[in-house]
Amino acid sequence: MDDLVQIFKNWPVLIQGAVGSALFWLVLKLIKKGYEIVEQSLSHRSLRQRKSWLISNIARLKALSSKEHTSRSYYASMLIYRSLRHLFNGIIWLSFGLIVNTLFNPMGIIGFVGCIYFMLKAFETVKPINSENLDKETELSSFQDELKLVRERLKDGG
Repeated sequence: MDDLVQIFKNWPVLIQGAVGSALFWLVLKLIKKGYEIVEQSLSHRSLRQRKSWLISNIARLKALSSKEHTSRSYYASMLIYRSLRHLFNGIIWLSFGLIVNTLFNPMGIIGFVGCIYFMLKAFETVKPINSENLDKETELSSFQDELKLVRERLKDGG
């Protein structure tokens, strides 16, 4: 590496400036491209999270408004299954936090915060609905319409 720096220092100042400018331009282009990729990924992820939230709310409203016990059981099972995914992620983060905590105490907090995040997501999936003053059919149809729009945007690529 030192040899490369020495070779570069032996070049004329004009060429050093041109190479430095070219490297700066390349780094800027790479950063810009990386930012675009991250932004597109986060936008797509946000749509996927919205879709998941809408599906959970539709299932909760259908479980609440269904007249048949089989439908209620189906939607309740669906909600429990959806919340278990977050619960298991929380347990994995808790395990990660405990392992890291034994190795390097201050870094264990990362696992614990991740655990709390996923536990709250699991609770969000199965939280109770205040059914008083709630027009279930209107709420359900608005959620279903929004879900169609989100699915179309995801199909189009975000």
